Amino acid sequence: MTITDRRKAEILDACETLARKRLDGAEGAAVAAIARLLYRGVAPADLLRVEPEALYAAALDLRRFATVRPSGTALVRLLNPTTDVHGWRSRHTVLEIVNDDMPFLVDSVMAALQDAGLAVHLIAHPILAVERDEAGRLLSVGMPGDASGASAIAESWMHIEVDEVADVAAVEALRLRIVTALADVRAAVADWRAMRQAVREAADAIEENPPAGIAPEMLAETRAFLGWLDDDHFVFLGYRRYAFAFDGAGAPSGFGIVEGSGLGILRRPDASVFEGMRDWDGLDAAGRAHLQDPAPLTVTKANLRSTVHRSVHLDVVMIKSRGPDGRVTGEHMLVGLFTSSAYAASPREIPWRRGTVARTIERAGLDPRSHDGKALIHILDTYPRDDLFDIAEDELLSIATGILELQERSRTALFARRDPYGRFVSALVFVPRDRHSTELRRKMQAILERAYAGTLVAFSTRMTEGAQTCIHFVLRTEPGRPQLEPSEVIEAKLVEASRSWGDVLQEALIERFGEARGLALARSYADAFPAGYREANAPRYATGDIERIEGLAATGGLGLVLRRPVEAPAHVLHFELYNAGRPVPLSDVLPVLEHLGLRVMAELPTEITPRDGERVWLHDFTVETRSGAAIDLASAAKPFQEAFRRIWNGEADDDGLNALVLGAGLGWRRVAILRAYARFLRQARFAYAGDTVEATLTGHPAITGAIVRLFEARFDP
Repeated sequence: MTITDRRKAEILDACETLARKRLDGAEGAAVAAIARLLYRGVAPADLLRVEPEALYAAALDLRRFATVRPSGTALVRLLNPTTDVHGWRSRHTVLEIVNDDMPFLVDSVMAALQDAGLAVHLIAHPILAVERDEAGRLLSVGMPGDASGASAIAESWMHIEVDEVADVAAVEALRLRIVTALADVRAAVADWRAMRQAVREAADAIEENPPAGIAPEMLAETRAFLGWLDDDHFVFLGYRRYAFAFDGAGAPSGFGIVEGSGLGILRRPDASVFEGMRDWDGLDAAGRAHLQDPAPLTVTKANLRSTVHRSVHLDVVMIKSRGPDGRVTGEHMLVGLFTSSAYAASPREIPWRRGTVARTIERAGLDPRSHDGKALIHILDTYPRDDLFDIAEDELLSIATGILELQERSRTALFARRDPYGRFVSALVFVPRDRHSTELRRKMQAILERAYAGTLVAFSTRMTEGAQTCIHFVLRTEPGRPQLEPSEVIEAKLVEASRSWGDVLQEALIERFGEARGLALARSYADAFPAGYREANAPRYATGDIERIEGLAATGGLGLVLRRPVEAPAHVLHFELYNAGRPVPLSDVLPVLEHLGLRVMAELPTEITPRDGERVWLHDFTVETRSGAAIDLASAAKPFQEAFRRIWNGEADDDGLNALVLGAGLGWRRVAILRAYARFLRQARFAYAGDTVEATLTGHPAITGAIVRLFEARFDP
């Protein structure tokens, strides 16, 4: 026994001790036994998070809740236990269920909780042997197989703790959802044999009244498929029959439910499988065409989601019924869920579909033993099973061969189809594996929802054997409403969404430098820029940075750019400094910029690592003029960059007079003339200090500029 198992045993012993200590003899023994039965199947880790006091109280509460249960009913209760009201407390909302044991109970309850967005923190769901009297009063509780009375029945007791639901209305809504799910489970289980028998009779009727114009092998496959469903490949949940009305020409003109034919979850005549398609007027052209289709069998999806077993859209099998003359007289509708074994089976082994698959391989004109033939077979074997039951042969051939063409190509492609009634769109989107991400999937979902005017109801992701990922989107759409964009446009948008930053960069580099040079740069810089840079800057903008980085060797390893983003005010600029090998100390840069008349507001460093070159640091300074004056970049950028470079290289002095580069539009050499004047004056014992001279010249840029022009007029040869 592990330490965890030993700790669990200690907790159960503590529960039993509390029950025997606090309750009278018989009741204490009963609650002690129920606590041990209730928690014996719970994972030790879940029990270790709960105090024995709370576990004991929950077991007592459930036992008292189960005191009276009339035969054939389910007890369902949700509560937020508090010490004042219930005598015990829990951090979570507690769900208690006492019901006859039957299949799908736990699955169905958990699906309802998941749909409500609630996380489960503890679940105890033993199957107990329970004796009750005729009024449903509890007499004894034990484990199945234990020595008990002959009248003991198997009951499912559940204690489930979920995220707290504080709102009273929300608690009641959740309770009703679970009550409905349990009622549907009971109805489906009770009518299971009757539904199977109804389908067998429908299969027999196909042979007794065969439709004209349908090949005998197709009829045999249809019967075999119905037998395959009955062989543990389908969960039978509901059944009903429809009778058709006909016009004078013998064409269907209406339909109605055959009274009393409903079974399982379709017992109620008002249970709707296809919303908006309850009568002839509610059918669109596709629905009416189906009623006149001679094909004996159709498999599709319902609008209705299952409340039993799995919370997914129900599978619907519709079988035409015919009179002695072979004419369609109505339809058998079977609803349920394909089992896991149905999804695991090869479509080449599934009756009714195996012929479609075989003909698709044959029409593709490929040798099944060849590389492409084997690849096509794999595509068909892994094709979404729900689609495979519903797809036309021509559509399957077109999509399967299209997917085959992608096997050796890394590109984004869309293969979409509507179900025959226009209620769903199934879209297979293939993307290069290294591009796939949650963010990309959400972008593609939004594109598809807009294009088809639909809402996503499910998606799944599968890695192919090649270099691609297949994302299967299922969108719910409005029957009769056309898609808003052509398929080619939708695919183009998906392609654009899947393009990486590096793809667009490569395209921009080729456009700017030509194919040979552009491809070489793309290989070198594909992964050179960090994520923060890629998020903040478009790839086309990066081509300028790459060009400057490539030119650093010619500029002594230092690159400079003064620019203004389009949205920035006229007095705000960005000064970008590129330095090869290592970052530039801010203490060296800031005084230079301040002397040049700028105030530094922010600095963003970026490390750029080309594959084929030296590491480069890009320092992006957000600056503004100290005076708040606007800067004409067209005339100021080049002199500013030249002045900074000369100062940085020690070829020009770094003092406050450099503010005249931007303030008066003077180059660094002209500023040097003024600096010489100031120093000559100092040597001549000029009365004012150098700081005063500096402040005067920079404070009157127009006059200062005129002084320089006068000097040049007098002395420029």
